[in-house]
Amino acid sequence: MDRILARFRIQTKVIILVLPLLMTIVAVGATGFYATGVLEARLNTSNDVVRLLSGFKAVYAGITTFLRQPDDATFKQASNTTAVQIDEL
Repeated sequence: MDRILARFRIQTKVIILVLPLLMTIVAVGATGFYATGVLEARLNTSNDVVRLLSGFKAVYAGITTFLRQPDDATFKQASNTTAVQIDEL
């Protein structure tokens, strides 16, 4: 290895030894950037699913309240909650 490197100038030797290190750092950074994008997309999807499930829970609670106390006020409340959930979907 020394014989091969002895043929080159010191600047060339430094570039030959440092360039793979720099390429590795760039590759790790690019991989991290890509992983961040994928993770952000999955977190957004999970957040949307949780929001929809919370809406379904609210609709279920409103309908259950109406079935236990069937009057106009609970019907309007359940109807409004259901309409809001349908609009979100």
